[in-house]
Amino acid sequence: MREPLEIQNLASELELDLKDRYGLMVGGSALWRELGYASYDAFRKAKQRGTIDVPLFEVPNRRGFFALSKEVACWIATQRCARQQTV
Repeated sequence: MREPLEIQNLASELELDLKDRYGLMVGGSALWRELGYASYDAFRKAKQRGTIDVPLFEVPNRRGFFALSKEVACWIATQRCARQQTV
């Protein structure tokens, strides 16, 4: 199923912004903040529970977890449009 055009357009804008700020990957405090967590501990607990909807991965010789800017942007756009429809 194709994403609505609104989500695609918003995701593209967000992706450009995220890539400008962080590059192709988002990690560290930027990652948990962009995903809307108030602290690293909240992010860590969500990861343990398996409730983070963005695919996370590790990079050899780097600490922590990373996500692709594109996937973070798509997740944010999807959340925005889903919440907009329920209000």
